[in-house]
Amino acid sequence: MPKRTSRSSLSLVLAAVAASLLSALGIPGCDVSSASPNRTPVWGRVNYNGKPIDSGVIVFMPAERGKSNWGAGRIDTGGRFSLSAYQAESGLEPCNYDIFFRPPAGNLVAARASRAADDVQDPKRVQAAPFSLPEKYTNPKTSGLEFVFDGRPQQIDLDLKD
Repeated sequence: MPKRTSRSSLSLVLAAVAASLLSALGIPGCDVSSASPNRTPVWGRVNYNGKPIDSGVIVFMPAERGKSNWGAGRIDTGGRFSLSAYQAESGLEPCNYDIFFRPPAGNLVAARASRAADDVQDPKRVQAAPFSLPEKYTNPKTSGLEFVFDGRPQQIDLDLKD
């Protein structure tokens, strides 16, 4: 019998998959005109232990049940990001968001290869780019990061610590 997945778990999985795909394609936060309907007026910078992180994706997932729109933005080498809404036609909804991070696409490929490795394939051959954030920041339940979006343009700068 197939295992039932809760709605919140499914939302988390879908958010992570979509963020990974968008990161791999280089879509969010890159070359989106300010007139674009999916441009969400949230931008900022992410530092870890006082230094900008230089890769990955920042994900804003609604904390409230019944809200399905979330945002994601690719983090550039200066730690800067600009969110794009997943549902382009509506933009990011005003509500409370949990924030978490996804590593660069290369890290995801290496992790999948490592899990799929058998006796013939050596998982050490697939090297991931270093991801400068601790694992706790890659899960919305453990990151401890929240954001209240009221619909107005906002800058959010995060200074993460060990």
